[in-house]
Amino acid sequence: MIEEVRGEDYTVTYDRDKGTAYFNGIFRLSGAEGYRPIAEFLGRILASGVNSLVLDLRELVLLNSSGITMLSRFVIHARQYEHLALKIRGSQAIFWQERSLGNLQRLHPRIELDWD
Repeated sequence: MIEEVRGEDYTVTYDRDKGTAYFNGIFRLSGAEGYRPIAEFLGRILASGVNSLVLDLRELVLLNSSGITMLSRFVIHARQYEHLALKIRGSQAIFWQERSLGNLQRLHPRIELDWD
C-alpha cells in the first residue's frame, strides 16, 4: 500500500510494503505549521506499529532550517519506539545532507545512516 503527502514542490511517499518513506523535491515550507502535514504523516507511520522504517532522502534536493527542525523532532520522537529500526538513506552528492543527517544520528544513536 502506498500513501502520499504532496505539496507544490515536494512529495513524501510511504511504501508500506518496503517500509520506506521517499522524500522528493524541494522543502521550503514556512515554520512548524508549514511542515505539519509531513510531521503528522510521519507520526502516523510510527503509530501504526512498524518495526522498521527507512527515510530515503536521496531525492530531497533542498531542506530549509524549518525542515531540519521537523526531522529532528521526528527523530527525537522515534526514540521512544525502542523496537523501531530507523534507517536514513542520504546522498553525499547533495551538499546539505552529510552534515545535517550526521547531526540526526547524534539525536538518536540507533539510527543507521546509509550513503550512496
